[in-house]
Amino acid sequence: MDSSIVQRCHRWTLSEPDGLNYDELLGQIAFRTESYDEYHPSIGPFPKFRGRLLEWIDSTSNSNEEDQKTMLRMVPEILYLGRGEFISLYRTAFHELIIPWLIERQGSSITDADIKNKVEEGIKKTWFCPLTDSMHISDFYHVNNITGIEYRPDWLSLDQFADVNKIEEYMNSHELSYLVLLEDFIGSGDQVNHCIEFAAKLRSQFQILVIPLVICAEGLREGKSFERTYKNLTFEPVMTIAETDLVGLNAKQNESELFTLIRDVCKRLEPKLHWRYGAFGFHDTGALLVMYTNCPDNTLSLIHDKSKGEWNPLFPRSTRI
Repeated sequence: MDSSIVQRCHRWTLSEPDGLNYDELLGQIAFRTESYDEYHPSIGPFPKFRGRLLEWIDSTSNSNEEDQKTMLRMVPEILYLGRGEFISLYRTAFHELIIPWLIERQGSSITDADIKNKVEEGIKKTWFCPLTDSMHISDFYHVNNITGIEYRPDWLSLDQFADVNKIEEYMNSHELSYLVLLEDFIGSGDQVNHCIEFAAKLRSQFQILVIPLVICAEGLREGKSFERTYKNLTFEPVMTIAETDLVGLNAKQNESELFTLIRDVCKRLEPKLHWRYGAFGFHDTGALLVMYTNCPDNTLSLIHDKSKGEWNPLFPRSTRI
């Protein structure tokens, strides 16, 4: 770590003999530095994580050390999903969600003598596609050793450029009965709602399973409403971020003291910086989530938004538009 931030943390620790140990906190952050350096949008144009951390902390004001302390305490609270975590998510989605779903759709049981053959048969009849291009579908195929389908288009694009009848022709010609749509992250659901509705236009003979690897509570509510509306569609996330794990616009009952401090920093900085989606991210979600591929816009803006060059983000986001 940069010597200036090490010295600062040591001074903060000494000033709070019965309080927080900022030296240990910095050690926790340093432990994950190698994983943080995987962050794709920072490869090349931006400094390594250690450099970004110092610039981010100093983005406030050298005189406002209480804000700096709060921001430093925030870092270990960020749910950072690196390549290793995504491999686990891919495997969990396949083995714990997709295979049981296929078994149920086939009218089979895990206790059937020939269940292995039936599962393999079901997989051959399944088309695995991404909802948007942020989902690395080829990695999902590789990790789970899935083969057999040449085309794996994202359905956000198909919604704009394709015809449902043509898609049904393709699925019929390849003897595909099942469609599994995966997405790395869904916050509020706004981006993917239309393409899920587009997929649901397929005839009821095609069974659909939508799997967000990670989802926020608002997105889950939207997804379950689709499940109630379309009888051939199942919506099942791998990991759900609870409302209590979000730093939203308003305080929640029994929230941690740190979340209260974070909210205060966000609200005081917002009038000066005019972040694109406000201080709490898109839909005021207030997520503390970063993926090694990118940072969602539902995450707190002070983590990812450059504010037109007026702020040094910890994990600069690569925006779609």
